[in-house]
Parts: sequence; structure tokens; C-alpha cells
Amino acid sequence: MAIISSFVRAKRAKAFFVKTASVLSILALLIVYLIDGDIRRLQIHSIEQINVENHAVGILLRNDEDIEDLKYNLRALRKYEIVRKETPICIFHEDTFPVEKKWDIMRMTLNPISFHVVNFEVPEGLVSAEDIDEERLKQHFWISGAWEHPAVGQFETIMRLDADSCFVSVGVDVEDIHLPSMRGRYVYRSNGPNTGDSAWIDGLYDFTVNYMEANEITPSHPELWETVQQMWINEGTLPVFDTSFEVHRVPFFKRRDVMRWHKNITESEPYGILRRHWGEAQIRVLTMALFGTNDSDNHNVLMKDHPGYRHGKEICVEHFQFVDTSSRSA
Repeated sequence: MAIISSFVRAKRAKAFFVKTASVLSILALLIVYLIDGDIRRLQIHSIEQINVENHAVGILLRNDEDIEDLKYNLRALRKYEIVRKETPICIFHEDTFPVEKKWDIMRMTLNPISFHVVNFEVPEGLVSAEDIDEERLKQHFWISGAWEHPAVGQFETIMRLDADSCFVSVGVDVEDIHLPSMRGRYVYRSNGPNTGDSAWIDGLYDFTVNYMEANEITPSHPELWETVQQMWINEGTLPVFDTSFEVHRVPFFKRRDVMRWHKNITESEPYGILRRHWGEAQIRVLTMALFGTNDSDNHNVLMKDHPGYRHGKEICVEHFQFVDTSSRSA
């Protein structure tokens, strides 16, 4: 009888532990899901811890149309969990930006939003800002003005998005999990380089070569510089990055040599951004070629797109109209 009693107790204990293990497994999965809400983030990668508050999204608004487009942009950030809900979103605007429009934007997202005035001044001797195409002023800001703005300086990285852009799906690998940050080795992320339009480079290549000679600069990313040279020689144009989506490591762009280069482009003759419509996308490639690195020990330019990123108002409108229609049908 004692043997039978011991056997029964052992069997009951085994059943108890099996049930307990099953319950704990379910609870563990539930906790993981609640913590992140997205199993793709559980990929086994070496991912450094990120202080969310040190990394932000930056969006520059110039007109009412930008504000209308913004609702798709912010909606996508939330819907596809491109960034975490604690990630700050910085809206840059002119000092005439109405308060009621700020309230409209704040209703578009649960992320913390801050608003920052940008003074669209142009170099002395040129026409006033009111007489210059808005796109030129935006590029002027993102080439040199942003890195002097106190709101940008408080962050380690900032992901720049255009208002008329959006994400239509989640990312697929470890690099997309970090947004709006990057792994520590990288100073810049964007898609490219691709072949640029020769309409936006009048004098830009010669300006760059002269600047390099005058300042005794040897390109620190020789592979990218080789791409620049070969495209110039063979096609008469320059490569571009997709600057409607890019991630910047702020301390790199605030480096003295990098800022001096950018200020020479925007604030000195021939004032190529404002007078000759030099392209910001081409200038990004030149900046990375001159000051980025790519050697046997390190490369710090992440030339990679986000598979879900789309640029263009019509694309974003059509995507979310389809999503809404599908949701109602279901």
C-alpha cells in the first residue's frame, strides 16, 4: 500500500508540475507580447539598449498642404510601430505657425510632440526668403541650419521624414528595429547611392574638388568617392541618397569640419542651394564620401532603405484609403 500511495503522489506531483509549466509558458509569451506587441522584435541579434528619449523624428513643415499630408505620416508611424510610443517627434516651422494647427497635429498621434521655430533667413546679399522656392529653403535647413538648431542638438540621432511620405509596412531586420536610432557604428542611414538628375548639380563637382584642395581633404570613404568620380566622368551627373528618409547621428553632423563644409555650401559663393538649385541628395553623398569612413576596420555609412517607406502624397493617400476600405469590409 505504501508503494502504491507513493506512486499516486508522484503521479499527482508530475501532473501539477506539467500544468504549472504550461501556465508559466503561456504567461511568459503573454508578457513578451504585452511588453513589445511585436514578435519580430524578438529576433536573436546583438542589439544595444537604446534610450528612446535621445532619438527623435524630425519633420519640417512649410505650408497647409504639408500639415494635411502629415496625418498619413504620423498615422503610419503608429500603425506599423516604426518608432516606439515614447519617441519624441519634433515639428519645425516658421514663427507664423498658428496655434490651432499645433493642436490639430497633436491629435494625430500619441507620441510626444514639440514645436520649434525655424528662421528661414537667407545669406546677406541674396533675395529675401519670400522670393525663394520653398523646396530650396527646406534643403537649406537640412543641409546646414538643422545642425545649429538647439532642438536638434539635444538628441543623439534624428530621423528626418518629409511630410508627404509614409510607411506602409513594418521593417524586416535588425536595422529597422532601431529607428529613429542606428547602431553605434553608423553616422548616417539612407537609401542609395543612385543616379541623380544632372539638372541640380551645376558647378557642384568643381566646387567640391576646389574645397578639398583648399582644405587639404582626402576623402575618408574612398569607395563612395570613387562612385562620385566615375558617375561624373561616365554620365556627367552625381549620385544621390534618398533624403526624404534619412537618419543622422547629430554629433557627426555637428563636427567642426562637417559643419564648415556645409556652411560653405549654403552661406558662401556661389550660394549653390539658393541660386543654382544644387540638390541636397547629391550633397549628402559628397558629405559621406568626404567625411564618412569605409576601411578594413570600420564603415559608418548605412546605405540601406526601409522596405515599407514610400515618398509621395498620392501613394500614402491611396494606401490608407485601401487600408480603411479593407477594415470596413472585414
